[in-house]
Amino acid sequence: MDIAIGNVIGSSIFNILFILGLTGLVLPLTIDSNSIFDLIFLIAGSLLFLVFALTHKKIGRVEGALLAFAYAAYMITITVL
Repeated sequence: MDIAIGNVIGSSIFNILFILGLTGLVLPLTIDSNSIFDLIFLIAGSLLFLVFALTHKKIGRVEGALLAFAYAAYMITITVL
């Protein structure tokens, strides 16, 4: 279980810092409203996962369902907008 939590948190940190930074080095990035929405949702989802993991020391069915619902809502939002 600790490996799974470390994997999720580590990949989020890697995606935000390393991939975004490396991309900015290769080609300067322009920030638009869609990029800000995606970044805010990524950070909020990571923090929500961290809160779930630290409070109960596990991700149960309710928390998993909430995270899956949030992901589905995010996917619907980005396809509609």
